[in-house]
Amino acid sequence: MTEHIKGRPRGRSPGAHLLDEAARLLSGVGFSTNRGHHGVGDWVLVTIDPAWNADKRTLSVRISCSARAHQDVDWTGLPVYIWEPVDGNVVNVVFLNKFGEANVDCVPPGRYGVAVGAEWKRCPDPIPLQRVGPWIREDWTADEQVQVSLGRTDAGDYSVAAEAVAGATFSAGTEVFYCLVKPKTGQVSRCGRVAIGERQSSTGPPRALAAAGDDQEILVFSIVPPAEQAGEPHGNHA
Repeated sequence: MTEHIKGRPRGRSPGAHLLDEAARLLSGVGFSTNRGHHGVGDWVLVTIDPAWNADKRTLSVRISCSARAHQDVDWTGLPVYIWEPVDGNVVNVVFLNKFGEANVDCVPPGRYGVAVGAEWKRCPDPIPLQRVGPWIREDWTADEQVQVSLGRTDAGDYSVAAEAVAGATFSAGTEVFYCLVKPKTGQVSRCGRVAIGERQSSTGPPRALAAAGDDQEILVFSIVPPAEQAGEPHGNHA
């Protein structure tokens, strides 16, 4: 018998237009070993500041968003995806705190892209890695337009499906981008895109193994219209 786990919908946060602008300013940009990023919008300032750690082998990257004119905005939990432009794989996901700040530690030197989805969903309950199948977790986007199902079989393989809810319409080719993230380290074990109305399977070992005390994963996903798919992370299903 398959266990069904239903999440809770998350509504739009205060200052939603500021989140939208922050997502626009951060998406499609990047940083490298010696170069950060500074973006200025009508209402928001964003910065990406990489710096060498004491070991001189890895970087610490500080990401910050601030609202101009002291406007009220709930930054808490907004995911920032860090990905490799060469293959499109997301390597880390960090979540802004209530001050609009996040730090990424131990980043290897190199070039990275950044992406942010203002319309996103983070499942409220982490998934224990040791939870054996079969089970299906069902959740919805913040506007309750798309239902995403994450399942696991007896063999331990994952499957992801995205379905439009009754009455919702999307352009042909619209996809849902998803990540399974270790909450303590931000490492991504599995990520990818699935077209609305389709299902994908993920087999094999995860790309990021659990560290001590990091034996849970959280599911994060967002809608990616066709016009926004070029130059964005596409993920690795393995």
